[in-house]
Amino acid sequence: FAHVRDFMVNFIENLDVGPDTIRIGVAQYSDDPSAEFYLNTYSTKTQVLDAVKGLQLRGGEELKTGAALQFLVDSYFTESAGSRAGDGVPQAVFLITSNVSSDDISQAEQALKEGSINAFCIGVRNADPNELTQIASFSTFIAMSSEFRDIANLQQQFLSLVSDVALAEYTPWTFIADEGIPTRFQATRRDIVFLFDGTSSVGKSNRDFILKIINKLNIDPDAVRVGLVQYSDNPRTEFNLSTYQTKTQVQRHLRNLKPKGGQDLNTGAALDYVFRNHFNSSAGSRKEQGIPQILVLLTGGRSIDDFRQAASALKQDSIMTFAIGSKNADQAELDEIAFEPSLVFNVGNVIVTMLCNYVKRNSNSFTQFSTVDCTIFLHRLSSIIHLNGKALAWFESY
Repeated sequence: FAHVRDFMVNFIENLDVGPDTIRIGVAQYSDDPSAEFYLNTYSTKTQVLDAVKGLQLRGGEELKTGAALQFLVDSYFTESAGSRAGDGVPQAVFLITSNVSSDDISQAEQALKEGSINAFCIGVRNADPNELTQIASFSTFIAMSSEFRDIANLQQQFLSLVSDVALAEYTPWTFIADEGIPTRFQATRRDIVFLFDGTSSVGKSNRDFILKIINKLNIDPDAVRVGLVQYSDNPRTEFNLSTYQTKTQVQRHLRNLKPKGGQDLNTGAALDYVFRNHFNSSAGSRKEQGIPQILVLLTGGRSIDDFRQAASALKQDSIMTFAIGSKNADQAELDEIAFEPSLVFNVGNVIVTMLCNYVKRNSNSFTQFSTVDCTIFLHRLSSIIHLNGKALAWFESY
């Protein structure tokens, strides 16, 4: 318990805690969850640290992580408890566990997804990696440690991850291009593959749309890497993530690119092709290094083949898929393909979104991106940390 408590203290000491920046809450759970303090209980870092340092292990026999996660969703991620989710503050959960849950986690895991709550997991000793994979939002949000004394070594890794997540709003411009985000808050490295409908009706407009996004990216082998695939009845690689080293090279290729033409769309086959041929190290992907993997689909029609299996494979591999529709795109289809429904856009709305977010980010009320709702939840020690806009929760078990 002392190692986890020290981990939380050191973690919180690196955060800008305050009612208008990062809010912290703490709870414990074993067979039953219980609140220590909520997101709006304390307003200063000193108060929060004193409360965390004074935590006592509650004990218990069983570990019901599913019930604990649901308790967190129902009792901490609410306005009355101090959550600012309604103001667009990102929500996140931080789970630390050392054993397998004795109850079902699937319902709570679904509630986290439906609430757009990002889940981070640290597994210690007898924790089940498969269970953590089910709970965590992305595979890069999971770390394993053989002993509690070693989790201190994970602090910087998770501080970086939480910072990236807390500062990224899920729109093609703000997440992909970091439009308007102060440089010190930018998640500068990401791998982005564009998959666009190259049929006769929309191919040129999709190409031009991608070019506008490219103009805003910091393309470099050590920053943003870009790949491009166009498709109609079949997919065709234009270039992969390691083909070009500079923005100028990518722009030149796009300006000279001719849409492949065609009438039918086999979107399922195209998604599967990208998954198998572009998100791997041989194509330049840095997935194994923990770099965010992003797929941007632009389509103007309905697929004639089944796309569900390919879309599921992308989600299971933690590839964040944006689905941008134009012309005759099918809304229900885009909802199923996107990593989550909030990542579905149409071309017109994306442009409006870009403008609105640019204005928001440059207004006096939105100049700081270091605000978070942090909740710490304990199983014998569990914690939740909400970063301004995001809620981060720690669940600990022994």
